[in-house]
Amino acid sequence: MNTIDLQIQTTASDGKHSSAACVKMAQENNLAVIAITDHDTIAGVDEALGAAVTSGVHVIPGIEMSAEEHGLHILGYGINHTREKLLAELEGFKQGRIAGASQMVENLKRAGFVVDWSDVEKEATGSVFARPHIARAILKRPENKKKLGSVLNTHDFIETYLSNESPHYVHRSHILVKDAISLIRESGGVAVWSHPAIHFRNDYDGLEKFLQ
Repeated sequence: MNTIDLQIQTTASDGKHSSAACVKMAQENNLAVIAITDHDTIAGVDEALGAAVTSGVHVIPGIEMSAEEHGLHILGYGINHTREKLLAELEGFKQGRIAGASQMVENLKRAGFVVDWSDVEKEATGSVFARPHIARAILKRPENKKKLGSVLNTHDFIETYLSNESPHYVHRSHILVKDAISLIRESGGVAVWSHPAIHFRNDYDGLEKFLQ
């Protein structure tokens, strides 16, 4: 039986490993197929495809788009990641993320945390700026230890200070779900709704209605 992993984020967005490293780990763990699905960027796809040539691992070019309604994530599999319209849309996503992340850094500084934008840039080695990068930047500054208290990891920091309901969080404009699906299909890909139940906790009637 072939083993697959169709939802992998790399350092091109908010993952921990480079695309080449992910391919190597897939090879070492006998995976037959993986998909590189970074958040709102295809910056890691070419590196993965190059690393896969001699690995025996089949890499599917993909993406995970953040959509407006309910904060949904739409996966795109088998996309033509060089398509100009797709790249133009993703550049807009990138600029929106930078603006939002920059404002969140300012909000957290006003809340008493010590952090500079350069700290976040060091964490965001790819083309996407996201909440984990801000969290890691703050956690690494020893000046924040006392204020952080029992908050010791990235997940806890985001839940405490950068959740969607937090006054420090900056909501940015996202693509509409229907437009994300259209863009993926126009790019030759297949659109898949990622982890739908997370967005409709115990509201299965609402989930079904939105799916329709």
